[in-house]
Amino acid sequence: MLIKFSIKFLLLNLLLPGSYWVSAQQSSYPFPTATNEQVIFLKKDNDTHTAFLVQYDTKAKLAKLKAVQYNQATKKQTAAVTIDSVKIGNWQNNADKGLVRQSFANAVMSGKPQNEQIPLEYQYQVSSSPDNKTVLGYRYDYSQPTLYIQTILLDSNLQKQTSVQLPVDEGLINHQVFINNRKDIFLLHTDNQDGIYLIRYEPDTENSTLLEVAASSSNRHSFLPYVVSNDIIYIANVTEQKDNLSGVMYTRFNFATGRVEEVQYYALSKDMQDKLNASSIKGRYHLVNFTVTPQNHFLLELQKKNIEATGYVYNPYAVNDLLQWRPRKSLVTEGEKFLFEFDSTGKLVSEKFNP
Repeated sequence: MLIKFSIKFLLLNLLLPGSYWVSAQQSSYPFPTATNEQVIFLKKDNDTHTAFLVQYDTKAKLAKLKAVQYNQATKKQTAAVTIDSVKIGNWQNNADKGLVRQSFANAVMSGKPQNEQIPLEYQYQVSSSPDNKTVLGYRYDYSQPTLYIQTILLDSNLQKQTSVQLPVDEGLINHQVFINNRKDIFLLHTDNQDGIYLIRYEPDTENSTLLEVAASSSNRHSFLPYVVSNDIIYIANVTEQKDNLSGVMYTRFNFATGRVEEVQYYALSKDMQDKLNASSIKGRYHLVNFTVTPQNHFLLELQKKNIEATGYVYNPYAVNDLLQWRPRKSLVTEGEKFLFEFDSTGKLVSEKFNP
């Protein structure tokens, strides 16, 4: 089944793991939002909901990260705080600077009129720890010769616990930042050949640990993490050959032993290749969900996505680039899905195609 969206509809309803947008409509929140505010993340603790908002002022060159806490049952607001406020400097393009992989949501937003988007350099990202007790907020600072990620950790009462500035080194592309229950900060990078670099930074000790996976003959994109424990992280991704989906991959990183303990790669079956080749829907496949079950089974859900616009070709390997943010009339499509399930040994359990 092919689903088509206008840009405006999609940006209010798109939900991607680690993405910038939440699925709820703005009108579902029991508080008003200004035209220059957007809800970017919703944290739920039973009836206590916390909405995180970005407020941006391009004339004053000011960005703010705010939070509004309310009781979902009574719709009564219980707290409202400004978590961060920063003056936005001018974007610096340096040839030896680290980069940021463009998300599908940002690729969509890059074509919206300026008054309907959160400008790239004003954006924040927000997520929570697996136990939902700690909140991570971060933004990319493009205004310095080196690319920096400005991070903030908050407790469940929205009290700031720490803030850390972390660099993205030359030759690396950042895909995501996330945390574990111990409040370690993880940076997920790749290099230009799609080699994987997973860095753990411990704010209490300021120690950093790097684990990496070498590049291969395949291209890799759509990286998603799954935190199994404070020390064990899985990273999943799709692989491509000549812009066509060739397989899926997941990797086990163990920071207690300091080793990459497992790399599982599964090439598409002949039957699945035939089904994909028969599809008339344009687009590229993205990993949209990745889960490790209590039985240590691995579930990877893929979906075909595309953006069509005159003079624009969607590229899942593109990086954030201010020069590419210009209004265009676009058609956003989401097509068929399929789900892979692997057992604890890496053996394929099922391969389900949903056209």
